[in-house]
Amino acid sequence: MASSVGRESRNPIFNGENYELWRIRMTSILRSYGIWKLVEEGVPTPDPKAKMKETETSDKSALSELRKQDAKALDLIQGAVSDELFPRISNEVTAKGAWDLL
Repeated sequence: MASSVGRESRNPIFNGENYELWRIRMTSILRSYGIWKLVEEGVPTPDPKAKMKETETSDKSALSELRKQDAKALDLIQGAVSDELFPRISNEVTAKGAWDLL
């Protein structure tokens, strides 16, 4: 069975041409990791005015996990663009932000 490292090294590289083909391939890759929804919808942001209750610690933990998954999606997207296009998304901190720019 191939390792995830081998899989990631075969990611298509977007160089500004053939966006539709790249988009289809990247969508499939992100879906295979179960993180496409984060790219499509983004990570939910909690209301900063809402006070955290003790019973909401599981929600905080779930949000932390979503942020880790979003970081993985961002890493995959950043690794799938050419060095020439990378500056376009280099300041984005979410997968959705980077995807929307591309």
